[in-house]
Amino acid sequence: ITVDSDGDRKPLFDACASWWTQGVGHGESSMALAAAAAAGRYGHVIFPDTVNDPAVSLAERLLSSKGPGHNWASRVFYSDDGSTAIEVGIKMAMKQYAILHGKNLADNNGNLVVLAQEDCYHGDTLGCMDVAVPSVYNEGQHPWYQPRGLFLETPTLGFVEGTCKI
Repeated sequence: ITVDSDGDRKPLFDACASWWTQGVGHGESSMALAAAAAAGRYGHVIFPDTVNDPAVSLAERLLSSKGPGHNWASRVFYSDDGSTAIEVGIKMAMKQYAILHGKNLADNNGNLVVLAQEDCYHGDTLGCMDVAVPSVYNEGQHPWYQPRGLFLETPTLGFVEGTCKI
């Protein structure tokens, strides 16, 4: 949203803005004020040994009988950004695999493989880059980058004579 010289608010499309700028309203004053109010209320939002009411409320909704976690999730994990969420998800999956199969991850020798979609982008941290095929987003970005995954083509879906085909 932008405000013209007459004070009228008009939508703004900025194709050059980063994801992060667009995500918080690209200078929209109400968004900036809401972010400032939240920053004043919650000085720090990581959750080791501490929690806040909105986080508890959301977790309860996610795990409730009508929530998306019903019948399969027993707890909620919060992350501060997408890259961290991906890395934590991978670590949690590997840990669960080790528990279910009586394995010690330290003895793995790099044999575990993550399934990932070709032409994907998971984030800018090294762990996220490693579960993506080489591309402009990761190749040459870090000397330790090493693609580690089984990369699958994205299936093409379409309707043929009224039937969905893969």
